[in-house]
Amino acid sequence: GTDEESFSWVAGVTLPDFFLEGNTLGAYVGQAPSFDEDEPFYAEGFYDIEVNEFLTITPAVLWAEENQFNSGDETDGSSVYGVLRATFRF
Repeated sequence: GTDEESFSWVAGVTLPDFFLEGNTLGAYVGQAPSFDEDEPFYAEGFYDIEVNEFLTITPAVLWAEENQFNSGDETDGSSVYGVLRATFRF
């Protein structure tokens, strides 16, 4: 119901069969959607490890830039997260 606009983007690169066949090394960076002057950035590096044809384990590191929330001048510091994903195929 408003005429506000939001803009976001993401760009990445992957290296298939990195180190072992079936594994993938990758990274991406992007800008999260925002409706104020903040333009929060994020980045992730990951490595897909193909355990077998049905299971892939993906450890990753995610960095999120500090951003300012709508409640005054409070600023949340930059954060680094460790992520572990499992993908099952049936």
